[in-house]
Amino acid sequence: MKKSLEEKAKAAAAGVKRGVAATGAALGSASGAMVEASKSSAASVGRGAVRVGSAAKAAASTAGEVATSAVEMTKRSVATVATAAFDQNGDGQLDQEDLKILTEKGVALAKVAAVEVGALAKSAASSPLVKDTAAAAAVGAAIAVPVPLVGPAAGAVVGAAIGAYAHITKK
Repeated sequence: MKKSLEEKAKAAAAGVKRGVAATGAALGSASGAMVEASKSSAASVGRGAVRVGSAAKAAASTAGEVATSAVEMTKRSVATVATAAFDQNGDGQLDQEDLKILTEKGVALAKVAAVEVGALAKSAASSPLVKDTAAAAAVGAAIAVPVPLVGPAAGAVVGAAIGAYAHITKK
């Protein structure tokens, strides 16, 4: 088991006290005053170390509490924003009913987009430029099939470019 900082500080203070006591006995009565001052200093250092350890422990505990509080606050904020953004039926909860409503809205938007894209494609297909470009792309793809390393896709691109150029310059 690991010793706490406070226990280590107390053990160090006790060791210092024992060392000072042994030194005091060896020096005799002439150095008694110095020994007492050393004992007092060692005890003060030990008490200071214990106080520093206690303060460090309190600071670490406070930092942990602040971090936990910040995580919880972030979690609540995300849940609140998600509910506000995606709660479709106004019941204050993000549930299956909201998912169903969002899916229905997504399908409706996709249908509208498909109609718009179809209308744009129809109008583009009736354009003489598109007709000339598409015809030239088909010819280019057919010509490029037997050509090594070119292939029909590259042939279609070259054919489309030539068809578009021919359409633009024929007027």
